This record gives sequence, C-alpha cells and structure tokens, in this order.
Amino acid sequence: MHDGALWVTNLDRGTLLRLPIRAGDRAGAPQVEASGLAGIDDFAFTGRGDHVLAALNGPDTVMHIRPDGTHTTVLDASDGLRNASAVAVRGREVYVLSAAYTTATDPNLLRARITGRL
Repeated sequence: MHDGALWVTNLDRGTLLRLPIRAGDRAGAPQVEASGLAGIDDFAFTGRGDHVLAALNGPDTVMHIRPDGTHTTVLDASDGLRNASAVAVRGREVYVLSAAYTTATDPNLLRARITGRL
C-alpha cells in the first residue's frame, strides 16, 4: 500500500501496476505504471514520492523506476548481484537479496547507499 493504492508486480509481463483504492475499500482498475521490466520480483519505495527500486531476478539488476515509468539500472551483476529477488529501503540504505538461484554460488545480502535524486 502506498499513497492510496495497492502496488503489485507482474513477473511474466514485466510490469509494475497500481490499483487505486476506492470508497468502500474497493480496488479500482489496474494502471500500468512501468513496463519492460522482465523478471521484476520485488520492489520498495525510496521515500521520495513514487520513486521505486525494483529487483529484477533474471537480469541480475536493481532498477530505479521514476514516476513517469522510465527506468534505469542502478545495481547489476558487477556489484555482486545474482538473481536479485528482494529489495528493502531503510533511510538512505537499500538492501538487496542476491539469491544466486541459477549459480548456487555466493548468495548474499547486498547493501548500498541511496544517493542523488532517488
């Protein structure tokens, strides 16, 4: 739940969806907030409006998704990610579970500092 809506991902379609909550706690029509995110598994809001950090499992990446739906890679395999499967934000720190499903080598929890305009 964030800002009066339920936010969810669709792993198969690579989308981040927003379902507004209407009167009587009924869900409104789903709205695609971002697409082209193959393997999106988990996400967290950065604390700055509708900016999101999303873990993409297959591509071994964490993406910054802006409110307009555009996105850029902020962490990837060169940072030690292997099958990123969960992301959490606490203050200016982001924690990413690097599950290593496909390699079975060095599963870990990666910690990074949020900088700039995220």
